[in-house]
Amino acid sequence: MKKVMFYCHVFYPQNSGYSNAFQNLINAILDYSSEIQITVVTPYELGENKELERDGLKIVRLKPKINIRKIRYFLNEYLFAREVSKKFKLENYNLLFVETFDQSLFINSLDSDIYDKTIIRIHSTNETEYTIFDKSISYKIRKFVISNFLSKKVINIASTNSFHIDFAKKYYFDENVIEIGNKNFFIIPNTIKNDNEIIDLNVGDKLKLFILGRMDRLGFNQKGFLDFIHALKLLDDKVVNRFEITVVGKGNEKSKILSLAKEFHNITFIDELPHLQTINFLKQSDIVVLPSRYEGLSMFALEGLATGNAVIFSKTGGLIDLVDGNGLFFEPQDIDSLVEALVKISNLPKDEIIKMKSKSIEIVKEKFIPFIVAKKFNSILNIIGS
Repeated sequence: MKKVMFYCHVFYPQNSGYSNAFQNLINAILDYSSEIQITVVTPYELGENKELERDGLKIVRLKPKINIRKIRYFLNEYLFAREVSKKFKLENYNLLFVETFDQSLFINSLDSDIYDKTIIRIHSTNETEYTIFDKSISYKIRKFVISNFLSKKVINIASTNSFHIDFAKKYYFDENVIEIGNKNFFIIPNTIKNDNEIIDLNVGDKLKLFILGRMDRLGFNQKGFLDFIHALKLLDDKVVNRFEITVVGKGNEKSKILSLAKEFHNITFIDELPHLQTINFLKQSDIVVLPSRYEGLSMFALEGLATGNAVIFSKTGGLIDLVDGNGLFFEPQDIDSLVEALVKISNLPKDEIIKMKSKSIEIVKEKFIPFIVAKKFNSILNIIGS
């Protein structure tokens, strides 16, 4: 029996793609790996929710010890690392899996003698594009810690996609081939369960487009909502009227989108949806649109494929792994390219769109079902945790 400790700073009961992706990974491993015991260690509060329970899973919720505002983040991350290091060694775990470089101070404070049994997974744009390029103090600190300390300490690095492995080599390790050669790199993609549910792939007279994303400062910068609205403004009315569009997202930049889109009467804006309701919306949609300027292996995009949607994705990041006969790419932040994709898909006959929707389901079965991802994880565990 092998023992794996996962550290994830955001976990159930948060309703987010990040939290859902992490839960999916754990369930995949336990569903297909009877010889693994998992302990999830997280500082995320359970609140009044019922704790997750299943065979082979233990959850430890850490309590912050420091509440002084200006220093609590730094000291609590240090104290969490001390607690995790102690537990890892005393209870003889085979592997410590840290979900994301977001918690750079936590990772940097781990005992030095467990780094060879530790793997850090790059999960999102938060620890990559945001960290390297945004000027906020929190990202500057993280960038400094990663570049000056973690780049030397961390040995095993994973990502949900190959794009961000290359990103890490360029920006974490400054393309230093000697430093890069001292590391191990792995791909552990997000996963989504396929229940063999019969999904209605029929297409009506109107094509139902579904878009979702954050509309806070950086989400607004990343997700390309403005590019999508600007593209709609360049379309003929005949093309625009082929679509029924649902946009889900909230944040302090949403008013800009609402103002720009007020001329369109076929767009429904929703602030947020519970996860199960998002899935239900996806099942009733025809096309998922992600006009992101930069992106990881979006859990929303993966759910869009699994629920039988054709796609219009920008050709960037982890989205590159998700389009193969099931939709159209366009160049990121290229409005003319997005216009071309929208026109093209609006002119397709229904049977062609149905083929795309069916192909999306095939791609999920070929690359992202739990069995495949669990097998990848087991291989990595045998390499690092033997």
